[in-house]
Amino acid sequence: MNQPPQFERLLAKSCPLENIPWEATLLGHSQLAHQCAEMLVQTTGEAQLKALGLDAKRYWEPLRRIVTVAAAIHDLGKANDHFLGMLYGGRHFVLHQGIRHEWLTYYLFTTEPWQSWLTQALDGEEKFRFIALWCVSGHHPAPGRPSPPDQAPGGSGTHLWLLLEHKDFRQVIAWMEKLWNLPPLPGTVFRNQKLSLLSTGELFTHLRKRLIQDRIRWKQWQTTAPELRKLTAAAKACLIGADIAASILAKGNQTCTIKQIGQWLSNSLPSSEDLKKLIQDRLGGQSLRGFQVRTGASSQRVTLLQAGCGTGKTIAAYHWAATQCPGKRLYLCYPTTGTATEGFRDYLFDPESKRGKFGAHLFHSRAQADWELLLGARGEEDEAEQEVRLASLQAWFTPVVCCTVDTVLGLLQNQRRGLYAWPALAQAAFVFDEIHAYDQRLFGTLLRFLRELRGVPVLLMTASLPQERLKALQRTLGEHGEQLHQICGPQDLETLPRYRLECVPGKVEQRVRDELAQGGKVLWICNTVDRALTVAEQMANCRPLVYHSRFRYCDRVARHQEMIAAFKPERVEPALAVCTQVAEMSLDISATLLVTELAPVPALIQRLGRLNRFARPNQPPRPFVVVEPLDEQGNFSATPYGEDSDQYGPWPQQAREWLKRLGSGPLSQRDLAKAWEETAVTGPPRPHPSLWLDGGPRTLVDTIRDPSPGLLVLLEQDTEPVKRDAKELIKRVLPMPPPPKSFSWKEWDRLRGVRVVPEQYILYDPKRGAQWRKNEKPM
Repeated sequence: MNQPPQFERLLAKSCPLENIPWEATLLGHSQLAHQCAEMLVQTTGEAQLKALGLDAKRYWEPLRRIVTVAAAIHDLGKANDHFLGMLYGGRHFVLHQGIRHEWLTYYLFTTEPWQSWLTQALDGEEKFRFIALWCVSGHHPAPGRPSPPDQAPGGSGTHLWLLLEHKDFRQVIAWMEKLWNLPPLPGTVFRNQKLSLLSTGELFTHLRKRLIQDRIRWKQWQTTAPELRKLTAAAKACLIGADIAASILAKGNQTCTIKQIGQWLSNSLPSSEDLKKLIQDRLGGQSLRGFQVRTGASSQRVTLLQAGCGTGKTIAAYHWAATQCPGKRLYLCYPTTGTATEGFRDYLFDPESKRGKFGAHLFHSRAQADWELLLGARGEEDEAEQEVRLASLQAWFTPVVCCTVDTVLGLLQNQRRGLYAWPALAQAAFVFDEIHAYDQRLFGTLLRFLRELRGVPVLLMTASLPQERLKALQRTLGEHGEQLHQICGPQDLETLPRYRLECVPGKVEQRVRDELAQGGKVLWICNTVDRALTVAEQMANCRPLVYHSRFRYCDRVARHQEMIAAFKPERVEPALAVCTQVAEMSLDISATLLVTELAPVPALIQRLGRLNRFARPNQPPRPFVVVEPLDEQGNFSATPYGEDSDQYGPWPQQAREWLKRLGSGPLSQRDLAKAWEETAVTGPPRPHPSLWLDGGPRTLVDTIRDPSPGLLVLLEQDTEPVKRDAKELIKRVLPMPPPPKSFSWKEWDRLRGVRVVPEQYILYDPKRGAQWRKNEKPM
């Protein structure tokens, strides 16, 4: 085909073709994105630069120029017949686009005369042109997406057309020339370009060559201009935010304007008075403890609070935010969705108004489900708010955020949730709780966050911390002349005898029955779901509550609430709960007896935090029993940790040595932490590489945690509700370990991207959870 297909309008967004709104056109979206970029830099540009330790006076105008120019040109590559064919459909449709639009924009502006024209738009600064184009090519990051692509996908044909002759394209360029006071381009440059999609063709060959040149320049900046690397990271995230805001407005959202978004960004910050009232309500007339006062008085940028479970670290965190971080957004970062939800429920959820106190909100992968379960019904928020939240932008307007640590640290690996939130993150102070629970990769990412974002205040909290990790924190901060301010928890609670290690010569089951007969409350923690279910079967006549990770989320929340109710101190009935590692955090319960399988020391300390949690002076310590985890053949099983993990090292040996150090006498939280600090032997943590800060010309996506194999599935009985309402998927999806190879699970149907498991392959009970059927050949 020597002539391109004809399209009436150049579109940037899908829309009703019989009535195309201005916001959906290429010109309209480009202008909206430019306006949103201007707004973001005006309202948060200084905060963005200061967060990264850059001189705001020096770099504010370059940031504004780069981001606004990038926003104006970022979607010009959509002027191609493959993208428009996807929107228009019919005879124009191709099975797959030959190349994404952002790389066509990059291609166009790395050829002449467009390259020189773009340099003029950036005040003649060649280095800013590089940054602007890296922003453009990286504004749609996704896991597994190549950057840049090296070939076209199958089904995309042999070529595509860049439609530079279209009147709408000329109109967009004319607007930019007027905007930046540039001389008009000669008419000869507006010629349609037919580009080969062969991997050896001009398009992909050009991209490969330019990437090599760009990476050489990026590496040079590492020594000659390191501040430009940080400026690049800020500009990339800022452009993504501008594009997302413009896309929301392009959907005809009449509930907000660009000006209002800017006002919300500037004004939706927590007041010290709000935080102080929250603290007073929580204290119920009591005074702050000494360590909480000292935490609030810490003026160092990074403070480490080390205190045992149940001592009041969270109140200390709010006091620190109120006194040291006025005018800062507050991010409370927890290691799991469960701990984030409980942190929100305990301090920030107002059951009367069914909203977060002073605009606080919950953010994590299952936050929508938790909101609905807290509210007891759907539809409490209007559609515009839901739309913003689903796009991860409600954080822009939220004074206090409860979230998983992934929301914040994911920024460093170009995860969308963190990138979208960047304008709000730059204005924030951060509390990272339970940092002892981080694996090596996650802790290394935290170190990189502390090293590079030197303009944000941070409070780190933990029950205990090995010397290697403490030294890593001190070393990382010391690289730039900073010190770590350490605060210890209350001595009276830290040294209070709470526990004693008990050796049970016979069957531990009888010890549990004896405790229950005396009205006790027993928590039994296994390292695997299968062993937990086996224990629950053995103790069936004791009516155990079962709690682990292999529940549908709606059922898991119900099991969680049952456990909380059963272990309330005022409830006199005995209780037995059989759990896995999910009981280590987010469970505010106090058992009278803990039975636990041998596990890495940090996990054991967390589990002990559920034993005698509300101890008082002159009360006897409560017993805990440690049993060896055995497989079905009776051999020691290190599952799921592995006998020598990156996080814990050779943990079985360390755990046994730690138990020997504890002895059989009364034990306090301080004793547990001291014995671990003396025992722990792991590799020294180092700041982890960051694709956001180190990527430059390439925008790839990575995880921030050590991955664990597994599969998300949907039960056949849940398919109809999920078909009717996509939000039901979050509540009903089921996390499972890899299925047996004989199940041929890759052939199972998908619904909304999740495998639907046939009934004959799985056993599921809302009270017990899920297991793969054990027969090799399913029915």
